[in-house]
Amino acid sequence: MTLTQPQPRTAVTASTRIPSWMPFTVALTAALALAVFVVLPFYANGLQHLPLEEVSGGAHDPKDLWPVTGGSALAGLFRLAGMLTLVTAPFVAVGCALHGGYAVWRHRADRSRWLPHALAVALGVGVLGWLATPTARAIGTWFMD
Repeated sequence: MTLTQPQPRTAVTASTRIPSWMPFTVALTAALALAVFVVLPFYANGLQHLPLEEVSGGAHDPKDLWPVTGGSALAGLFRLAGMLTLVTAPFVAVGCALHGGYAVWRHRADRSRWLPHALAVALGVGVLGWLATPTARAIGTWFMD
């Protein structure tokens, strides 16, 4: 009877570690989508010169203004993207801020790894702060009209 050496086990494990810049990139994408799909039509149509009560009250229907006028498929996709962005942006901002805050706490000893996570926290809190303003609420109410 011969004894053989046991073969070493090779474990295949998938890394679930999120890259450092990913939360910041996601938060930046949400902020830019909010700016392009929701805020840009508000300012492009000159609604910033009107009282917020008039804008949010439905006096200016976004379906009759740029970029939706004309009824093209691209305009419909633009409006749909704006609605989805307006609904999901707060959740994305909270998620990125919480993940970034946890990562800053987890890497508190290694300050060189703080920057991308601190930027994610700042951007997430900034988006949430802006969404809480009366102007953002009026723009959101106008856009979802």
